Amino acid sequence: MKKPIIIAVILFVLAVGSISAFFAVKSSQDKKAEAKNEKIQSYSLFNFDYTNITSIDLKNENGEYNITYSAEQSAWKMKNHENYPVSLDYCNSLLTFLSTLTAEDDLGKADDAKKADYGLNNGYYVNVSDGVNNYKLNIGNITPTSDNYYVTVEGNDTVYLVDAYYGCVLVANDAMIRNSNMIGYTDAELSRVRLVRNGKDVLDVTRNNTDMWESTVKDGVLGKLYVDTTKVRTITSLLTRLQAEEFVTFKIENKSDYGFDKPYAELYVYTKDGDCTHLMFSYYGDNADMYTHVLDVDTGVVGTYYTYDVDFIEKDMSAVLYPTFNEESINDVSAIDMKYHGEEIKYTFDAASSQYTLNGKDIDILGAEACDYMTNFFNALSYLGFDGIAPDATEAFEKAADEANYDITIKYSFLDGKSKTIGLMKFEENKYYLTIDHEYTGLIIRERDISGTSSFMYWHDMLVSYMEQKNS
Repeated sequence: MKKPIIIAVILFVLAVGSISAFFAVKSSQDKKAEAKNEKIQSYSLFNFDYTNITSIDLKNENGEYNITYSAEQSAWKMKNHENYPVSLDYCNSLLTFLSTLTAEDDLGKADDAKKADYGLNNGYYVNVSDGVNNYKLNIGNITPTSDNYYVTVEGNDTVYLVDAYYGCVLVANDAMIRNSNMIGYTDAELSRVRLVRNGKDVLDVTRNNTDMWESTVKDGVLGKLYVDTTKVRTITSLLTRLQAEEFVTFKIENKSDYGFDKPYAELYVYTKDGDCTHLMFSYYGDNADMYTHVLDVDTGVVGTYYTYDVDFIEKDMSAVLYPTFNEESINDVSAIDMKYHGEEIKYTFDAASSQYTLNGKDIDILGAEACDYMTNFFNALSYLGFDGIAPDATEAFEKAADEANYDITIKYSFLDGKSKTIGLMKFEENKYYLTIDHEYTGLIIRERDISGTSSFMYWHDMLVSYMEQKNS
């Protein structure tokens, strides 16, 4: 009976020894893990709520930048550089990275000589503040392997290594800090857009107090042109979204360097607050068909943009006008009297009773097809479009008052007793100046819209042919 007891005692002693050994090893491992965690925690350089930050100050090889947050405008503003739009994306990226910045490793404490070896004597830094607390990081060189940057936290001589991915944001240059948008406004802020070519205003529109766009010029031909707000918004939406593909200089020294001594076009964009961005456009260099150089005159910054994206500089007022000028309803018209290159044509309309005539001959009695031709004629004429403008056509102004100068005259008579006279004066083989009530409109009509396929004269000729066939 003693032998089993001895064996049990021996097993108990061994078990106790194993447990003791286990706890001894575990204790050692826990201490190592704790030390490692403490080490890792020491690599956490910052931990703050970046949404509370109200200022960013930084210095790099390009100089110093003092940026503050404007709660009123919900935007970051540069304090120490005039006309310097700040990139919201850059500020957000910087604060996101910095708020939880963790080092990859540390190189221990360093004296001034060692810091100089790491480039930490260059004075480059990033400092952000919430108005009470400051979080400042001194930034040195990139490591020889280009994997990390040497940094120190203000008040601590320990040199840390941070991933180069974060470092490239911390040591940002002008190209990153500057907002690369062509203009630093939103579409809602714009009040006026003015485009100049060869010293002449070719497009000039202003937003009125009902948020609609109209011609800035209130007198003369341009004042009579009816602006299509949707077309203007297409341009302003593009303007407020365009970003430079590349900045070629941040301070132009000589405008002739990029062809801005003789710019192709100039654009003035105004805001409701009275601010203005003045841009010059130059088709400069061998790649002008692909890239257009754009100068911000106030800042001296030159960027390149895809030529396709800035083709609005080729436009004029015709690009933002309603495509038609003569929208009439057959229910309101009693007659149309035309003189077409010497030929006299007269239509009468009684839409209420569906009775229509052409040169005194009934149309409606010939059936639906004849009425369709007549309706197509009326619609093509009443929704006649234009293909361009010539607001400075002296000849057109001089001849507009006298119908004897018209190659085509179209007079509408309305049921309310009013009338409207449209005149077309040929000035090139396929182009006509347009007048309304003996005043030049500034619009140009092409021959194809008068006698081409599906034009009003096309449908007139179809009706005449059909009536002759039916009456023969």
